[in-house]
Order: sequence, then structure tokens, then C-alpha cells
Amino acid sequence: SRCSSAAGQAFFGNHEMSSIDGEADVVAGEEPEYEEKLDEQPKSILMAMIRQLKTGMDLSRVTLPTFILEPRSFLEKCSDFMAHGRLIQDIATTSDPLERFLTVTRWYLCGWHFKPPGVKKPYNPILGEVFHCKWDYGDGGTTYYLAEQVSHHPPISAFHFVNRKAGWILNAAINPKSKFLGNSAASIMDGQASLHILALGETYTFNFPSYYVRGLLIGVMRMEIAGDVQISCKETGFQWTASFTNRGYFKGENNSVSGKVTRIGSKDTICKIDGRWDRVIKITDKKTGASNVFLDVEAEKQKSFMPLVMIALTHVLLQPYCRTSTL
Repeated sequence: SRCSSAAGQAFFGNHEMSSIDGEADVVAGEEPEYEEKLDEQPKSILMAMIRQLKTGMDLSRVTLPTFILEPRSFLEKCSDFMAHGRLIQDIATTSDPLERFLTVTRWYLCGWHFKPPGVKKPYNPILGEVFHCKWDYGDGGTTYYLAEQVSHHPPISAFHFVNRKAGWILNAAINPKSKFLGNSAASIMDGQASLHILALGETYTFNFPSYYVRGLLIGVMRMEIAGDVQISCKETGFQWTASFTNRGYFKGENNSVSGKVTRIGSKDTICKIDGRWDRVIKITDKKTGASNVFLDVEAEKQKSFMPLVMIALTHVLLQPYCRTSTL
């Protein structure tokens, strides 16, 4: 249920709400893993900081209170994408092009549930900061991850994942742009990633949705993911266009994603993929109308999740698998 405060009312007297800041009537406690309830002292600290901000203001230079920060940097957070790396370990041996494309899409959708409870933001990396880890898959080889903060203003993070035995490399660069929107704040994930399947000569390119913190002044403070995304592969000729959305005033559901797979350049839908990225996503064949579970997140946590292993960053260790990096 909504609540209001004198501080919030006074704030809105001096700030114009952005149109993107419209929010649904979220019920407190409905999804506690995505909500943050502050005690009086941290709430007063946050309100004091907000009073100094203007709508549309860049937050990259604003010092945030530590109670809304998670204890790791953005470079480490981006390693979450490979928490379910098992899903793409055998992609080079999958013969059907559409099945390969759907495998990449399933893996992509499995990368968003991994987060700390509540509303937390990772630390901004400093210029030259690096993060390095790996995932060992036994006979499936080892996936290595190397990330570096390559620019400070604007902040740009570069990433390199590689598993040579499985035969793929993933390169990405992200330029997060943080903005204050009145009753919410946004972190726009500008950037693109490319997954290269070496033996097949295929490249899958994709972008990222944005993060929003709603209810800074009025309502329930919660973390949301929203925005339009696309995965495409010119070699297979397929693309997936989708939107991450949340509950509106009259319809919709939080943590939702909905999109369709088509041929590049065609509007004819091959299949639809929609559901909740933190629960169950279904795939529906356009021709037959048959609908099946495409991704069960809870089941996948038990089946394919693997925690990262930290390793020392040394020049000797880097040479064998990063010498062809295109970062």
C-alpha cells in the first residue's frame, strides 16, 4: 500500500516527476526479496541525499550511503551471467541452428535471478580495477572470466569469458548510466556482448535491460529490471526481440519478460517466449500453438548453477587463454 511523508510531499513540490516514474500500487511484503525496508536513521540519510538531487541528474559522481551497496564491485556482479554456464557448454555440438539459438536465449534468461535480497547496488569499480575467476566443468573444460574497468568518466567495464574446450568466447563492454528520476533511480545498461561459437563461425550479439529502484520517496522501495533487449545471430538468421516489464496500474506482473523469435528481417513469429525471469518462462510454437516450459528457474538452480572460484591474476596464467582477446 502507498504511504506518503512530509519530506516526500515537500520534495515533489520542487521536482517534476519523469513520465517513466509512474509506478503500480505495489503491496509491501508481497515480494520481500526485491524490497528494502529502511529503519529511521538510514531513511533520514537517504532523504537528506535525495533533497540535493534534481530530476535527470547523473548519479555516477554521487556518493551513495553504504547501506544500499552490496559488498562487491560491478565487475564481479557481471560474472553472475556465467552462474549457469553449463547451459551453453555443448552448444558447438548441437546440430540444429534454431535449437542452438534457443539454447543461447535460455542461458541469457537464466542470468537475472542471481542477486542479493532487497535493494542493493554494486560498488563502482576504480579505473584499472580487474576481477578474475573461473568455473570448472570437469570434462567440459574450464570457463575463465576476466573483467577490467577501462574508463572512469564515462564508466566503462570490459569483460572476457572463454572456454576453449567448449569452443566459445564471450566479449562485452558496458557503460552504465545512472539517473535520478524523482521517486526512482535508473541504471541504464548501455553496451553490447558477443558470444562467438568458434567451430561454427557463429556470433550471437545481445544487449542488456536496465535496473530501476522504485519508491525512493513514496511507496515500496524495490528493485526492478525493465527495457527492450535483442539477441541476434546473422549466421543462423534468427533473432529474439523482447521486453522486460513490471506490473502497471491496471495489468501486468512484476519480473516479467515477453518476446518472439523471428527470422532476421521478418515479422513472422516462429515462437513466443514469455513468463517471469525469476520463476517459470514458457515457449509457444506459433504454428501448432503448443506451449511448454522453456525455463524453470528453481529447477535450473539445482541442475546447472555453479558458484565461481576466485583465482590469482598473474601474467603467466593469463597468457594461454587471453592472448586472442579482442577487448
